[in-house]
Amino acid sequence: MNNNFLKVLLFILIIIFLKSGKSFSQNKPFLQITTGLSFPGNSLAGDLVTTTENGFIFVNEEFVKNNYAASTGLNVSGILKFPLESKGVLLAALTGSYTSFNTFRRSDLGITVVNNIEDDVNLESNFSVSTFAMGLEVSPSPNSAVNPFINSSISLNLLALSLTRNDALDIIFSDSFRMGLLSNAGVNIRINKEYYFTISAGYHFSNLFFKSGSNTFEDRVTYSRENIPINDEEGSFYTNLSNPNIAPQYVNGTTKKVNWLIFNLGINIILGK
Repeated sequence: MNNNFLKVLLFILIIIFLKSGKSFSQNKPFLQITTGLSFPGNSLAGDLVTTTENGFIFVNEEFVKNNYAASTGLNVSGILKFPLESKGVLLAALTGSYTSFNTFRRSDLGITVVNNIEDDVNLESNFSVSTFAMGLEVSPSPNSAVNPFINSSISLNLLALSLTRNDALDIIFSDSFRMGLLSNAGVNIRINKEYYFTISAGYHFSNLFFKSGSNTFEDRVTYSRENIPINDEEGSFYTNLSNPNIAPQYVNGTTKKVNWLIFNLGINIILGK
């Protein structure tokens, strides 16, 4: 009797599975491709150079100490989404993205003083973040022509920073692994059965975890060096960027939050059609 009961139960479970699979297939996975603008938050944004009363330019004292001198940049993302239940209201989201700041800022040209000699100088910084994120999305009306959504993901980020002087990479900071939180909300607008237009806005807290710094002289922030810690943790370090005529000085840095606001446009491609 028990064996017969188990057989019937197994048969029922198979039928339920097949029916749910058929229903599930009505909500296909899709690939969302977006691009847009990224606006850095306070600890990320700032001015790269400062100008003295005599008109000479130097690297701003706040650079690396209190901010990373980032300005508006571009973001490119690919997000694979697939439903976790038959109605398609709850989805899993896998995100890969690249954000590069300072896209619209020109190099800072001017005259500086090195070893008490006036010289032309061209200063430019680059800050970028490569991201892989995993999370969940809620889409309350998946079959509607206009479909709002909201999602949140744990993000794994690789932060990269460099300073270029006179078109040569003078300082290359170590690529730094950080973990954070990425949230987005937007709306999908149906074009046809295979494509949706998407508009979204979000915010990325990219370095909530694993901040670090170094206060050793070996890791000093000076010209013509590589693999320098990015120093986003509160603490002290050595630097003479704002005045290369003196030896590296011990300065107190603050905790820097690498956060930014995102506005994106894109397209959803329904897979399996």
